[in-house]
Amino acid sequence: MKNNQKNRAISHFQAIDAEIRKHGRIPLLLPTEYSRTGSSIIRYGHTVNICEEGILICLPEKYAVGDNLRVKIFFNMDFDCVCIDTRTEVVWLGILEQMEKEYICGLKFIEVSDGDLKKLKKFLKRFSGAGQDQKWPGLFRLSVRKKELMEKR
Repeated sequence: MKNNQKNRAISHFQAIDAEIRKHGRIPLLLPTEYSRTGSSIIRYGHTVNICEEGILICLPEKYAVGDNLRVKIFFNMDFDCVCIDTRTEVVWLGILEQMEKEYICGLKFIEVSDGDLKKLKKFLKRFSGAGQDQKWPGLFRLSVRKKELMEKR
């Protein structure tokens, strides 16, 4: 297959594989602090992607669907380090195949202050096209053994 044909085939696949969501996920590695709701033990992780409704996050420990976590997300905006403080719920989880001790969790925001939500929207708007949500192709997918982890529960 010639390079030009291969590139067109890949582009076609990417278009089919693009996410169709109310808010497009934006692939960003952002540092996070998290803890179980009500706990004072703070742990560290990082986002894989983020949108206005939640985050995909890598964590060094296993949680269960339905667990609530307090998550602080750090990013740089207007030459300042900004932190948004959220309360989240685990909606799905998996194990990263590349690292046996890393878990990946889909978290939805269940509580974000109006001020923090405004900061997040302003930050995410920088990554969207002309004020519209950008639908990112599935180029940033991680290999996750989601089914296997759910069967172990």
